[in-house]
Amino acid sequence: MAPLYFASKYIAGVYRQSKLEINSQFAQFGVGPTEGDILLFIHDNAGISQRDVASKMVLDSGIVTRHMRSLEEKGQVTQQVDPADARRRVIDLTPTGQKTVQGLQKVLSKWWQNLFAAADIDDPDKTQADMEKLYQVIISQQR
Repeated sequence: MAPLYFASKYIAGVYRQSKLEINSQFAQFGVGPTEGDILLFIHDNAGISQRDVASKMVLDSGIVTRHMRSLEEKGQVTQQVDPADARRRVIDLTPTGQKTVQGLQKVLSKWWQNLFAAADIDDPDKTQADMEKLYQVIISQQR
């Protein structure tokens, strides 16, 4: 087996290229790339707090705070005090945010479908499952 340092090169390259190609498409929805990623994450994790967004997305809390403020100003999200814990604020997508997420999902799905087809990847579900495993390890180490 080849040394595993190669994985960083491949992951970094795929990430950079995806951002280059996708960022301009996110702009049509009025959000930047990190804002789009945050909206998608909130959609997949309903009722999440801002602190959990930062932790689970492996982002600096200050960056998340800045983007959450922007997303609220754009009418994409709301934050409400959690009735079960007054110290916690729960984030929800607005109808505008839901519509934005649908557009972002289409953009991302098309990009990944095209990449998997060009790379002749037979089982994208397996690739996704393997990436999910790696992500879960990273998240579990954040605690």
